[in-house]
Amino acid sequence: MWEARLADFSDASYARQVETLVQKFEAASGRKLAPGPKKKVGLKIYTDSGPGLATPVPLVKALIASLEKRGFAHTDIFLVGLNALRLRMTGYLQ
Repeated sequence: MWEARLADFSDASYARQVETLVQKFEAASGRKLAPGPKKKVGLKIYTDSGPGLATPVPLVKALIASLEKRGFAHTDIFLVGLNALRLRMTGYLQ
């Protein structure tokens, strides 16, 4: 398990730490994250407890940016959540 401390909850802090963690994972596993044969990736996000306890939007944005940097197309990255209302309440759906 990898952990990182954030200086603050800004998009920049999340982006910096997510990229660092992905690089550490790649080094430890000996393999680069890259699209597989289907070229798609799903990110499971937690929103069931509502705003404040959901997976932070800046974290998801940072992970998406890191995946795009590694060759995943924006259109091939999708979010997986259980409840459309909660996804809307936490800022994932408009």
